[in-house]
Amino acid sequence: MGKWPTEWEDEIDYQDDRPPVPTDWTLIPELIQATAARNAAVIAAVRTRDLPYRDYLRTPWWRYIRQQALDVAGRRCEAVNENGRRCGSWDRLQVHHLTYERLGEERPEDLVVLCARHHLEMHGLEHDK
Repeated sequence: MGKWPTEWEDEIDYQDDRPPVPTDWTLIPELIQATAARNAAVIAAVRTRDLPYRDYLRTPWWRYIRQQALDVAGRRCEAVNENGRRCGSWDRLQVHHLTYERLGEERPEDLVVLCARHHLEMHGLEHDK
């Protein structure tokens, strides 16, 4: 049986695969162009379903978008209870797609930051306590 997306994200070490910091600042325009070309290839692969979702979660583009979503949310769970109170947990945060329409070109409104418990609930699964 396969793993749920929430388990996949837990396995990915987002710290290990950071792009190298250039020591020669004249190379920055070339790095930007190379990154843009790579992102375009990722977007094309995602749209044609040639790139599995799990692999997409390992791309530099997703890492960047994920970090942006975490920063905007203040690195806290954005789930809101029936009384209108925000969860606010910072434990095992995951970024959940509210829609897959723009996969590879996500907008801020396409994503929500959730703690592991609320992410499982979003998928209709129970959280082990």
